[in-house]
Amino acid sequence: RLAPDVPVRAHAAIGEWLRVELPDGRRGFLVARSTESARPLRTAVVAAAGPIRDRPAEAGVEVSRLERGAEVEVLGRFRDHLYVRAGTRLAWLPITAPNGPRLDNRGIFGGR
Repeated sequence: RLAPDVPVRAHAAIGEWLRVELPDGRRGFLVARSTESARPLRTAVVAAAGPIRDRPAEAGVEVSRLERGAEVEVLGRFRDHLYVRAGTRLAWLPITAPNGPRLDNRGIFGGR
């Protein structure tokens, strides 16, 4: 079972099924009616500056940097990363990172 806030990428539709890919690259099928289009779950404020990446892993490519105080829209969560929209960029933000961006507690636990 997937948590309801895990983002998936749909590759194909077969009847009522979608062929999907998880953020870690695993593929499978979901019933189409069990999915919905991405929309912000909450907003969050970055408490410490750092990179955001193209995938939910430390080895992911840095696609941008967030400055302290930047506001992001949280679209989903996978393991220890949040899928965020920062301006026009979609990327992965680690929830806790010793030398990376952090969200203030409002952002992680419900936002505003």
